Amino acid sequence: MLVLGLDPSLLNYGWALHESEQTGLPRCVERGRFKAQGKNFPDVVSRYTYLREEVYNLVQRCGTRRVGLEDPIFNAQQSSAKPARFIMSLEALKRARCDVVFFSPPQVKVLSREILGREKSWKMEKTEMVEAARKDTGGRGAWDHNEADAY
Repeated sequence: MLVLGLDPSLLNYGWALHESEQTGLPRCVERGRFKAQGKNFPDVVSRYTYLREEVYNLVQRCGTRRVGLEDPIFNAQQSSAKPARFIMSLEALKRARCDVVFFSPPQVKVLSREILGREKSWKMEKTEMVEAARKDTGGRGAWDHNEADAY
């Protein structure tokens, strides 16, 4: 079963298309990032709109309706960017009629910790997330940490 993993970010929005079964396809069929940086985005609303449409177009292109999405932990000390990009992602996924499973950041880290065989007390960092993605996919190619988080 193909599952699209999403790691929402305002500047480098990571995604990875994961094959969960033994079908002959690679574990990570495809991965990438949407980059919303520079003068093409004069304001934050333009960035959100661009990213929402990129998520929708990716779902249409890859053909899966099963998505894993990082569900950010909200608190009073964060800016409005985190909830806004989360809602923007949900809008695109609803329009594409996707089934979505939400993962908290600690849940994603537990999966990576198990892939790497780390102790429970190990604090996962971006480099370990990349290492776990590479290990699970047979070490192919260079991974960006946004793609690894999505995977």
